[in-house]
Amino acid sequence: MSVDSPGGSVVASDEIYRALKKLTVESGKPVVAVMGELAASGGYYISLAAEKIIANPNTLTGSIGVIFSLPNYSKLADTIGYTEEVIASGALKDMGNPLKPMSDEARAAFRSLVDDTFNRFVDLVAKERKLPRERVLEVATGQVFTGAQAKAHGLIDDFGGMDEAVDAAKALAHLEEAQVIEYERKKTRSPLLDLLLSEAGATPFFTQLKALLDERVPISTTPRLMYLFR
Repeated sequence: MSVDSPGGSVVASDEIYRALKKLTVESGKPVVAVMGELAASGGYYISLAAEKIIANPNTLTGSIGVIFSLPNYSKLADTIGYTEEVIASGALKDMGNPLKPMSDEARAAFRSLVDDTFNRFVDLVAKERKLPRERVLEVATGQVFTGAQAKAHGLIDDFGGMDEAVDAAKALAHLEEAQVIEYERKKTRSPLLDLLLSEAGATPFFTQLKALLDERVPISTTPRLMYLFR
């Protein structure tokens, strides 16, 4: 599989990872990941499902960590005189309400969500890369690494591109020859927009814009746990 992504939703990343592992078990066929320009955070997470990870020495990868962004408009609301009455069943039911300052209790609750999800990521890296957990924690700062740095840390296996990935897959499957099938991404309505989106990467804005133009999902401002490098 070819991976070129800054990551995304925690749940989506895990779903893709588990689907790839299921494919390997049920089909008995090996999975090899080849990284493009960027395979960070969730992009690295799904690569962990592969028996072998190959990247260019200049690929940006890693970014092992979790981010949870919550907007806060409380000062703006005060400035324009906007108020909102919230009737909730518990003290933390409206935690993250963007119209009021975050309480210490709410911040601690959000921190527990991030920590729990982060620990799952670290455990997965340790398991799939066969590394001591303590060693993984040393590089799990959210930092991105070049492919060369990632290899030195044990996060990938080898250098190369698609040709090397195909050779690795053939070797793992004990095949002399193999047919390569490539699935192309659906084009947007404008070649200029395609270029813009490819250059912009998958920042939250452009990712949502492309999804809207593809008529897949509506833009959502709901906070989500993300395995995302941005």
